[in-house]
Amino acid sequence: MNNVQTQLVVVLGAVRDNSGRLLLAKRIDKSIPEAYGKWEFPGGKVDFGEQPEEALLREVYEECGLAIEIKRLLPKVFTHVWETTDGQSVQVFLLTYECVVVDGDLNNLRVADEIGELRFMTVADIDKEALLPNVVEAITYLS
Repeated sequence: MNNVQTQLVVVLGAVRDNSGRLLLAKRIDKSIPEAYGKWEFPGGKVDFGEQPEEALLREVYEECGLAIEIKRLLPKVFTHVWETTDGQSVQVFLLTYECVVVDGDLNNLRVADEIGELRFMTVADIDKEALLPNVVEAITYLS
């Protein structure tokens, strides 16, 4: 296998509902075994020529059926290198934004082949779940 190395910019939304709970998405994409079955903030890849904030608004609506308002960019860019099942190394740069829901209803029917479930959780509930590495640290930056 030829080891291909790529880098991606990914935007994530630490999205709160009107009760203050955070929205998490459970990954079911088996191409990255280390991430399979773990919870993360919703979001996705920034397309070429797209502004990160536009990408986040688009991704959260596509994945969750929610319109959000971005409050701020969290003060840390996270990075992680994933090894895929087909021998690729993918380095992701994660820009995490604090957001609130402004319209829509959470819709688990919209989930794709990467996301198996969407759920609003309290911080206490989040501590009990299997999380991707950046989520726990990102929570410490939320107001």
